[in-house]
Amino acid sequence: MPEQKNVASWLSVVFVTSLLAMLLLPLPRLGETLVGHGLGIIGSLLMLLTLVYPFRKRILGRKGRKNPITTHMIFGLLGSILVVIHAGGVLNSLIVNLLFLIMIGVILSGISGMFLYSRIRRTVKDYQQESSYLKQLFRKRIKNISALDVRSCFRIDQMLGRLDEEALAQQGVETPTVRQCQDLERLVEAVGDVEYSIEVYDASQRIFGKWSLVHIHLAFFLFSLMGTHIATVMYYGLPWLS
Repeated sequence: MPEQKNVASWLSVVFVTSLLAMLLLPLPRLGETLVGHGLGIIGSLLMLLTLVYPFRKRILGRKGRKNPITTHMIFGLLGSILVVIHAGGVLNSLIVNLLFLIMIGVILSGISGMFLYSRIRRTVKDYQQESSYLKQLFRKRIKNISALDVRSCFRIDQMLGRLDEEALAQQGVETPTVRQCQDLERLVEAVGDVEYSIEVYDASQRIFGKWSLVHIHLAFFLFSLMGTHIATVMYYGLPWLS
């Protein structure tokens, strides 16, 4: 869904901008007001909605368009932006500091993982299409020289290391045949290069599969600290009620 991806991209910019703005121009009293707490509550609820994606993926087995990851990103970014504004750039306790740092880690790991993984997956798909096209072209060229034993191409290839086309012609090897064999050789090399690239990018995909575990573990700590922070605030009382 291109529209959702564009929204997620813009929200990523807004998140970084709001983070820098709150750190450079803090609003110390905002988090203690009704509006500040409202932003924190709404932001937390939006971040909790990100759990719908892994639930649908892991439990219900819904993937791809049935469970778009961009929705997961939008909820996470919107919630994080509101939480950043709720904090007002004031980090006045150990829990708040840890919560803030882990939230940034979750967002950055999610953004980088998503966009890089998408690009790698798209590149692999392009290489696979190119490999399929080259293989079809190779089969077509093989048919065009079906009267010639393909093994003779290996003999010609060995001779080309020592003789030019004119010398080969003197030995009874026709120039068109030489060029056909050279064309086949180039196709084989091209297929090999593309297949190697696919292997490299496949390995990168597996690495990002492990990178997602980092994102998941950070998210687990984030929600744990968020629960602790909310419980602490509720226990000591909401400042705007007094």
